[in-house]
Amino acid sequence: MQMTSTMEGLHRKDRQIISSTISNHYSSLVKSWSLRHSTYPIYVKNINIKINSNWQEYEEFYIGTLLKLLSLAFAKGDRHFLHIYGSERLRFMPLDSREQGGLTELVDMLAADIQSITDLLRCNAPDVADAFCAVMEGVHQPLLNKHSSKPIRIALIGDCIMTEISSFLEPLLFERTISIDYKTFYFSSRMGEGIDTQGIEEGIASGKFDLIALSFLTFEGLPLYTHLLQTATSGKVALSVLNEQCDALLVSIDRYIAAIRARTNTPILLHGCSGLPLGKYRRRLPFLPVMSPGKRYVVERLNAGLRDIAGHLENILLIDEQAVVARAGHRYASQHLLPHALRKNAYIHHSRFGMLMAEEYAHMVNAYYLLANTKVLLVDFDNTLWQGVMADGPVVHDVAGQQLLKELQQAGILLVSLSKNDPRNIRWEEMQLQPDDFVLHKISWDAKPQAVLEVASVLDLDPRSFVMLDDNPVERELVTTSVQGITAFDPLQPSSWQYLRWLLSFPATRQTEEAGRRTSMYREAAQRREAQAISFDYDAMMHSLELKVGWRLATHKDLDRLHELISRTNQFNTTTIRYSQAELEQLLKARDHGVFVATLSDKFGSLGIVGSVICRVDNQCLIYESVVMSCRAMGFGLESLLISMPVATFTGIHTLVGTFTASERNSPCADLFHNAGFVKASDHQWYRPVSAGKLTYPTWLHLSGSGEKQSVVTERGEPSTQATV
Repeated sequence: MQMTSTMEGLHRKDRQIISSTISNHYSSLVKSWSLRHSTYPIYVKNINIKINSNWQEYEEFYIGTLLKLLSLAFAKGDRHFLHIYGSERLRFMPLDSREQGGLTELVDMLAADIQSITDLLRCNAPDVADAFCAVMEGVHQPLLNKHSSKPIRIALIGDCIMTEISSFLEPLLFERTISIDYKTFYFSSRMGEGIDTQGIEEGIASGKFDLIALSFLTFEGLPLYTHLLQTATSGKVALSVLNEQCDALLVSIDRYIAAIRARTNTPILLHGCSGLPLGKYRRRLPFLPVMSPGKRYVVERLNAGLRDIAGHLENILLIDEQAVVARAGHRYASQHLLPHALRKNAYIHHSRFGMLMAEEYAHMVNAYYLLANTKVLLVDFDNTLWQGVMADGPVVHDVAGQQLLKELQQAGILLVSLSKNDPRNIRWEEMQLQPDDFVLHKISWDAKPQAVLEVASVLDLDPRSFVMLDDNPVERELVTTSVQGITAFDPLQPSSWQYLRWLLSFPATRQTEEAGRRTSMYREAAQRREAQAISFDYDAMMHSLELKVGWRLATHKDLDRLHELISRTNQFNTTTIRYSQAELEQLLKARDHGVFVATLSDKFGSLGIVGSVICRVDNQCLIYESVVMSCRAMGFGLESLLISMPVATFTGIHTLVGTFTASERNSPCADLFHNAGFVKASDHQWYRPVSAGKLTYPTWLHLSGSGEKQSVVTERGEPSTQATV
């Protein structure tokens, strides 16, 4: 039973019974799920990696959120909440783990979790229990890849938008009998010298992906992009400055794609720029334009640059975010799907934009599924390559369609004419295509299925690599039912031609001898854009942001924000230790520890507390136990300041000790200590003598502080009074 039909078929009363049952037994379900989950070794290992085995956080922010999502989904009858729930069930069982034995654990876990709710329902409403099971079976099927076809593997590179897209993409494709496996990669915070690609390159090289998706300018994926939009919105800068900053971003994108392309020729889905997010007033006040003139100018310029990249380089498909948002409306796309109470302390923050983008992805992935292995196009003539019947007189040629077929032929696709016609009626002199463009001609009154079988025999090719383009639904049905494996398209549908256009970027149209040329083309394009932006002054741009940093020892008033920052930050978190609020309070009082916070502001306003450092003094060593920075502050070099400032606060320190514990998502801070001149001593520790010199941070970061006196600890455990800056 399909998930969508089952949800829609449930009576409202039955849905309310399910929702209230989950809500009424919320606490016991959280505990029973948690206890059960702790028995799966692979799953527990991933929990340890991602949240340092913090089962309290796991129960409250993960299991609790899953149950609330289920309750909300049935209360409202909205299957999108079920899609989010389904995607979240893979948070601690990623693709690599499922391939190494975790899938068996996942199957057992999902069945047992749902059974615990079903048992509660059977006590009072057995019929409702059966309906609930049917719904949840549909939810879980896409996670387990129960279709017989091989899953399409996708690398999703970007920000949280990729999590949103994957939540809705899997069920959309599953309805089309397409299974996918995906892995998400996140950008590094180091933007000063371009976008870091090292970890992603290595992941792609070992992943054997079918498609790579890149999202650079969606929401707040790159801090410099966010500040560029803020600068444009302010209306206080010249167009020449905006142009330089746009070109700088495009240079980084060119470099990034060149580095990825040097590793693989896999087709790339490149996001355009939509201009989201909207400011709070423009999002809420309908009489205001959704974008200021400056912001609209920047969005248009960036999109022009991205179109240039996608149009002049091979195997790149541009996803037009601007068009997607325009169709739905900027304000609609900006809306959160989940209520504030559910988003507040959870890992999930899905928007309608993610849902809209998933629909766009579904078309492209479906095209790949249908066309990736195409070798032969079987082409009808009348009402396919032209409007009308040529034997009856003048026709209107589809010039664009014929030119596209010629491009496909030049890219290695074999064209075969498959037309019920008299060859003498074909006026080749009117056409873009010529007889020699076709490898075979089947222009006769014979049955088309027989003609297709003859083509397969003559060319010695599997019919599963054939695609038929024919306006007659009867002919399409005859061929696809008589010759197994053929895909048939209706030329009267614009999507058919769009799919064929995308085919130019799929593996079927790649030639082995072109691999080296393709790599050089990307390198040349990147060099051309670099030359155009050679005068761009990166330091000057960063200074123009007027970045001010407040640095001080944390106080009791900071506990709520400090706990939130440490608990919810995954990417720039050196140890992913999730301190409880009580533990943080004890650390504030500890004589051998220092707990610091950093605030950040720019010319547009304050971001509040965005960084924290927890240090411990032991035997003249300053040990960095935790360095955490909000994603809002990534890209400005603040991490250098975070590790340099504690040194000035303490006295009598001889050695600095950095601690780093790798997790699935904290790769952006993996090179923090290495970049600061620390020497790696073990898998988790880095050392740097104080005598090696003063740690530095970017000159565009300006310190501003209260000047209050704070008590810190010396190497002997004695308090020392110093001014904070």
